[in-house]
Amino acid sequence: METVKKEQVQNDFAQRRLEVPPFVKVHDVTPPGAAEPEFVLSNEATGKIYKANRPTVQFLDALRRTGSVGQAFHDAQIQDSFKSGLIGPLLQAGFLIEPGTTAKAPKPKAPLESKLVSLRADLIDAGPVAAAFSWLGRALFSPVGYFCWALAAVTAIFQLLANAEKVSLSLRSIPDMGWKGFLVFAGLYVVLKMIHELGHALAYRIFCLRAGLEPGPIRMGIAVFAMTPFPFTDVTGAWRLRSKWQRAMIGAGGLYFETWAIAILTIFWSQTQTGPVQTIILQVAVVAGLLTMLFNLNPAVKLDGYYVLTDLIRRPNLATRASQSARNLVVRWLGAAGTVNGFDLGYWVISYLYRWTIFIGIFWLTYQLDPRLSPVVAVISLMMLVVRPAWSTFRFAQQRKLSIWRAGFAVMCFGALAWLVTMPLPDRLLMPGRFETFETRFIEPTEASRLTKGQNGLVFESPDLEQQIFDTKARAEILTNTSRAISISAIELATLSQDIDRISDITTQLQARKNKLNIVVGTGSKWTPMDGENFVGSWVASGTAPIGAVSSPIEPLITVFLDQALLEQQIDLDTGATLQVRLRHDPDCEFAATLRDVRSDITAFQGLIKLRADPIALPDCAAGLRSGSALVARLATPPKSIVTRLRISVSRLLQDRLPINLS
Repeated sequence: METVKKEQVQNDFAQRRLEVPPFVKVHDVTPPGAAEPEFVLSNEATGKIYKANRPTVQFLDALRRTGSVGQAFHDAQIQDSFKSGLIGPLLQAGFLIEPGTTAKAPKPKAPLESKLVSLRADLIDAGPVAAAFSWLGRALFSPVGYFCWALAAVTAIFQLLANAEKVSLSLRSIPDMGWKGFLVFAGLYVVLKMIHELGHALAYRIFCLRAGLEPGPIRMGIAVFAMTPFPFTDVTGAWRLRSKWQRAMIGAGGLYFETWAIAILTIFWSQTQTGPVQTIILQVAVVAGLLTMLFNLNPAVKLDGYYVLTDLIRRPNLATRASQSARNLVVRWLGAAGTVNGFDLGYWVISYLYRWTIFIGIFWLTYQLDPRLSPVVAVISLMMLVVRPAWSTFRFAQQRKLSIWRAGFAVMCFGALAWLVTMPLPDRLLMPGRFETFETRFIEPTEASRLTKGQNGLVFESPDLEQQIFDTKARAEILTNTSRAISISAIELATLSQDIDRISDITTQLQARKNKLNIVVGTGSKWTPMDGENFVGSWVASGTAPIGAVSSPIEPLITVFLDQALLEQQIDLDTGATLQVRLRHDPDCEFAATLRDVRSDITAFQGLIKLRADPIALPDCAAGLRSGSALVARLATPPKSIVTRLRISVSRLLQDRLPINLS
């Protein structure tokens, strides 16, 4: 049945009336010494370029000569298995036309998520502009121009290194620039990008003319990828050039011109006095240079670095080839035939990981802007990086003869993996802590006072505070005696009573301040002077380091510390929650403890939450345990799947700290 279907498709191709348009040209781009000839087809009407081999060119020549598709297949010796794969791309690119049907064929629609992330608008023909600046292109794309460029680049780098401190200061001030400075910055950056695209256009025109080719229209426009606008210049016609170095230079022409401008701006900055304009010029030069190095030269994405790489290794459509190799690898695992190129597959892995990096960065930026938009970015990312490639691979695999056993095993493995990542698994939270039988209170002056040595240890004395207490008491006594006078009126008595109450409140506040200075060491408590002995007889100020510590005996308790970055909203830190505790020096010694009232006792410092628990019953192995002994507490948490844990980990990265759940 399958053989009959293939024969019907082949007969259909042979009977179709196809023509080669007169504006389709064939260019021999075979490099010197190559084992196999290489050709490029160009559609002079649409600007389409197609890399072709010898059988494809022979087929087109035979079709022009005979007008019969079947005869052209025969003359070019095209095998049956390659006929459909040859005709389809040629028709789609316009190198073959079928009168009455080809023009009506709808263009393939891009997926919706691709339209949301990537847009492309062809705006102008830069051919006239490139022609007007041909004199500049001839000067710069010459040995003298290359030498001057190297000299300017070395000079600019030397100036940046010689003024590294000024450069660092200028870059740190970028967030603080006002809206006027930002407009100047954005304007200069746009000018640099226009120079960049002009470099591509001039390189294309100059090298085409040197090779005796007509450059034709040079289309320029704006492409938006990941909410970032990128200007582009369509120089696909560079594949008509025989020299791979000339093609690579066209791909690097934008970077070449942009670095010229950056070098000139940097040298100008170094030779002028420092000012707002000079600072912005330096900022634009450095930022543009860094972005060019990070993005334009990165071959993992379809920018200048990608096209330079494909030119040098003579592998056009490397990204498509890489995707095909990855897809073929999957169908090979499923038992079908497929050709996998190691280099293409390696490139696919690198570019795929890079795309994930880009989308993760976009997701993070979107979350910081508005968390409500982040799910949209997540869905788009999954559609473009997971769902679409998986669906395409599945459709491709359907067209191949797969091994039933391998396909079934793959489905079982996929189902087992899905079950594993969604199945709730037991979970727990580990917290370091210590065993305490003493509660330590650090002693520090609450206000400026004099440190003296008394019978029970160190004593804070504040003569100013004592004088204020004496004065207020004396004032209160005077007012009290006045209120007892026989001749005083009722109104005066009421006023005196209010004054007495007010001064009494002041006296109470002053006495409370004095009490805070007292160092109370109760029965069984331990006093540790620390560095306090060194300050005896001196005045100490409020907020200085503690001069000592008082440790008072308490009922045994457990103190544990929970990193708030590891906190989960599902954890219930309610009173009575059970902790499983083990000693660090004796891991086999375990016992249980219950949390105290978290609502009234919870404290957080530097991202650590301090929790306290009461041991239920200390085992014999913990008898006589010293205060301060290290331990580890384990808190049981609700079971969570791998997907849930991943979501919580992402939340931690985005929020840094999660709110404490006290419900």
